[in-house]
Amino acid sequence: MRFLRSNLAECVLILVVLFTASACTANHPKRHYVLAEKFWNDGNYISAVTEFDKVVQKDPKGKLGSQALYRSAHTEVMFLNRYSEAVKKFSAYSTSAQADPVLAWEAQKQIGDIYFVKTEQYDQAIQHYQGLLRLKPAPEEAAEYAYKIAKSHFYLWQFDEALLCYKQLYQGYPGTPWAEKALYEIALTHYTRGDQKGESATASRSGGAYHEALSAYETYLKTYPHGTFFVQAQFGVASCYEELERLDDAYRDYEALKGTYPAPKVILIKLARIKERLHQKKR
Repeated sequence: MRFLRSNLAECVLILVVLFTASACTANHPKRHYVLAEKFWNDGNYISAVTEFDKVVQKDPKGKLGSQALYRSAHTEVMFLNRYSEAVKKFSAYSTSAQADPVLAWEAQKQIGDIYFVKTEQYDQAIQHYQGLLRLKPAPEEAAEYAYKIAKSHFYLWQFDEALLCYKQLYQGYPGTPWAEKALYEIALTHYTRGDQKGESATASRSGGAYHEALSAYETYLKTYPHGTFFVQAQFGVASCYEELERLDDAYRDYEALKGTYPAPKVILIKLARIKERLHQKKR
């Protein structure tokens, strides 16, 4: 009898062990997720990503796996600077059947931010934001993406494309901060084109980029007399005068910027150089 009870106890113990092991296996993704969050809260982001990725592997089509995928991507970009991995994971999350629609859109925005800000991959940024615009986002977001497309062209020295995009932005979103920004950027783009390598100073001064920039800066000043970029536009006008050899006008406008321009030393340097150039001309 004692022998039977002993065997029965052993069988029960074996069943308990098997059941516990089975339960642990069933909860495996959750266990990894809890561990990932612990690592994350401790600032151990590499280990956190490793555990989040294990959850994704073990629950690829589940809600927990989808949530872990977003957390892993977010950690990659925010703390580890592993941008290519973040793009892959955000892309996978945004197309996941279990993805939260709000977070899926946020993932797409994060990809754009990686291309535009983090890695300065402006060709990819243009393509990505054009894709987002086709999805008809809210007007404020659409204006931001249109601006980033234009600025990406600018950074690529694609000035014709940048100017076209800025003009479309200005016309498409009147009365918004983005329209004001676009008008200022039009002037800046013309001016930068004047400084572009390969374009002779003589060609620019005879009626090219600097004249276009001067006109655009003056338009901005008239349109936005209390604008965000008013002082910068005044500086732009003075800079155009300087490039166009209108040195008296340039000196007058730089002088007027004393006390208002955020980099006062720059104004002093500009005034000194123009004074020297005027002195040389009188010789």
